[in-house]
Amino acid sequence: MVQGDERVPNEVICWQNKLLFIADFSKLHPLSANEVFWVGQYYDEKVATIHAKHREFFRYI
Repeated sequence: MVQGDERVPNEVICWQNKLLFIADFSKLHPLSANEVFWVGQYYDEKVATIHAKHREFFRYI
């Protein structure tokens, strides 16, 4: 739990976002363990692509 002015580590936020993405996706279709893994992989690839685009964009500013 975060108390006072403690900041939540970025790793925790990333995991929470990934789990929320998987939970939202599973509302459409119940997922097996294998499917949960692949949805997680898809999420990781999309996030990595977004981060790479941001790095590329801000490199020229």
